[in-house]
Amino acid sequence: MTVYDLTTAGFIHNSPTLCIDSYKPNTERNADGSVDIYFTSRLPRGKENNWIYIAPRGEWTALFRFHGPKKAVFEKAWVLPDIEHA
Repeated sequence: MTVYDLTTAGFIHNSPTLCIDSYKPNTERNADGSVDIYFTSRLPRGKENNWIYIAPRGEWTALFRFHGPKKAVFEKAWVLPDIEHA
């Protein structure tokens, strides 16, 4: 998951975290293998490895890429859940 600034169509300026991906060994996974990602301008305590910075009051969009997806993705048996406000 990568976040982009809608104004510049680039990465968010001065962002300490640009993306979360399954290749990073420190990405925290839930017991079922899913990953919770936190989109916020403030570092969530204890969730540093799953945090993507977004600028306060900035407009952004998230892009999810599949690298070597499984059959369930092609058959649409698995669907990426919507981003939820916590």
